Amino acid sequence: MKPGRNDSCPCGSGRKYKQCCAAAGVAVQAPRIDVPQTLNAALAAHRTGQLQQAAMLYQQVLQVQPRHSGALHMLGVAAHQGGQLDAAVELIGRALAVRPSVAQAHLDLANVLKDQGRLQEAAASYRRALALEPELADAHTGLGNVLMAQGDFGEAAESYRRALKPGPHSADAHYNLGNASAAQGRLDEAAALYRQALALQPGHPGSLNNLGNTLAEQGRPGEAAGIYGQLLAVWPDFAGAHNNLGRALSALGRLQEAASAFRRGLAINPQDAEAHSNLLYLLSYDAEWDAAALFAEHLEWARQHAEAPGTGVPPHANDPDPARRIKVGYVSPDLRDHAVAYFIEPVLACHERSRFEITCYSNNYVVDATTLRLQKHVDRWRNIAGLSDEAADALIRTDAIDILIDLSGHTAHNRLTLFARKPAPIQATWIGYSSTTGMTAMDYRLTDANLDPIGMTERYQSEQLVRLPVFACFQPAQQSPDVNALPALAAGHITFACLNNFIKVTPPAIECWARVLEAVPGSRLMLLLGDAENPAARQQVEQAFARHGIAPERLELVGKRPLAEYLALHHHVDIALDPFPYNGYTTSVHSLWMGVPVVTLAGNTAVSRVGVTILANAGLAELIAQSVDEYVEIARSLAQDTARLGRMRAGLRAQMQASPLIDAQALTRGLEDAYRAMWQKWCVQQRQRT
Repeated sequence: MKPGRNDSCPCGSGRKYKQCCAAAGVAVQAPRIDVPQTLNAALAAHRTGQLQQAAMLYQQVLQVQPRHSGALHMLGVAAHQGGQLDAAVELIGRALAVRPSVAQAHLDLANVLKDQGRLQEAAASYRRALALEPELADAHTGLGNVLMAQGDFGEAAESYRRALKPGPHSADAHYNLGNASAAQGRLDEAAALYRQALALQPGHPGSLNNLGNTLAEQGRPGEAAGIYGQLLAVWPDFAGAHNNLGRALSALGRLQEAASAFRRGLAINPQDAEAHSNLLYLLSYDAEWDAAALFAEHLEWARQHAEAPGTGVPPHANDPDPARRIKVGYVSPDLRDHAVAYFIEPVLACHERSRFEITCYSNNYVVDATTLRLQKHVDRWRNIAGLSDEAADALIRTDAIDILIDLSGHTAHNRLTLFARKPAPIQATWIGYSSTTGMTAMDYRLTDANLDPIGMTERYQSEQLVRLPVFACFQPAQQSPDVNALPALAAGHITFACLNNFIKVTPPAIECWARVLEAVPGSRLMLLLGDAENPAARQQVEQAFARHGIAPERLELVGKRPLAEYLALHHHVDIALDPFPYNGYTTSVHSLWMGVPVVTLAGNTAVSRVGVTILANAGLAELIAQSVDEYVEIARSLAQDTARLGRMRAGLRAQMQASPLIDAQALTRGLEDAYRAMWQKWCVQQRQRT
């Protein structure tokens, strides 16, 4: 029986029949089921997780009332929960077309759009929900999550704070706000928020994990390791926590335990390419791994994570004109206040822009003063931190990049899986990681003749080696303190130092340095320990040296500090000791710049020959040892000749300024010549194929 014109429409729209189905010319038949009863049964099944039963009942309602907004909405929610995202968008959209004033429907549509990666549309839907219900906490949280994914951490924090207002006792809300604070670098605030979340919900896994991450970033890896241990005691299958524990143990120099943690995480999640990269990076520090074994591990990483996706690499449409302006792209998470910036900034500043178009692809949301300087040196700046490999691949192809340069290798937050897609016809790795990537998609590795002498390392590379005039150029910090007089003259004793990341302080290096201290009576050794305030961490270091007869009072353990303060530490250092097998780079050039000579041990892999290239190019080849015995003797003889040390200290900064290590123009011209040769080779290959 047809309803009267002023009756409610049976379709469930809530409108009068004359304004709804009658106006649209839609015939409405008398219901064959009890709609409210069927809908209640559907909702009950839905609440208990019986999605198929619920969906069937919602559909029964819709067979009778095709425009029933509640059934359309909830069937869309069920589709979302069942992984049918397109269907969910269509169904909830239809529900909103009938009743656009339902805030929860806008919220549920936003959740689906977010899961589809349609972040702008999701944000708009969350905002529509909030316009209808300003206190809808889940909508504030969802909007915050989208803003976080877009890198708008300040606005995300505001959304999370609004989510706290109606329910200040939510652990998840404190956790989310902590994430936004951490992303803005407000680490103390983030740690406090994670602790609040844990007070509300002890054992909250996300808060434990990110509290550990925050402590690690604050230079407190010992405390971080303890937090990760608590988390894994309750959630032993949390693969990411094993990875984070490995990183914390690495920072403490506990390499074997760190490797075990990484391997446990990979056993749980073998597809975690970043964790696998962390393991490779760690193994490079371990003196027990030779070049052949390390190469095999890198090849295994590539086999697991860097196979070309889909049916292979699509062809590149780049114009194969060997004489045209070449488009070069640099990919890095470290285009900010980071060691990599010291070496890439002078090159970006010196590129001949009439012959090379330069694009930087930043894989980090952080924008600091260094980032702003770098942006002035390039033609185009892209942020790919929130982009999938697929989307970043499409972007780079649209930009028609000819040569794409990876500046990370297997270091943190790399995009090697993006390079596996081969978004550019020519790809090379440089600066961030002095070793092979293991990938066939990486065509070249940029190096120099000191890092990779001809005939020494080629068989352990998946890339073709291209030797530059010098591996990289250093840009001294503007806030560098002046060089002071030799500290030993006032202190009455020689102070050695290793101010590298403590992961590089290996057992063989400790044994060697103990011999140096024995050979120079009264001398001291300063070490940079990330967790220097942690008594347990200090005791571990002291015990490692005590096993070689060195008393704790001969060690000075200092914590991490801002750049200017770190450089000022050199005012108390007479001689720097390069770690091995993984040498320092930034730390060594900083030491030389501050007037402190560096003693190094030459190895047979690129990472163990960084000191060789630095000292050879600085005109200090006499400080390069070929054996541990020679290393000890060089350090001893330097320490005994304070007059020589004083002369070296007074002249080292000028010596550095005149060296290839700071001649960015010469390096950049050599780099550009290498790029042109790579490009011409590719152009010839393209012509041969056609």
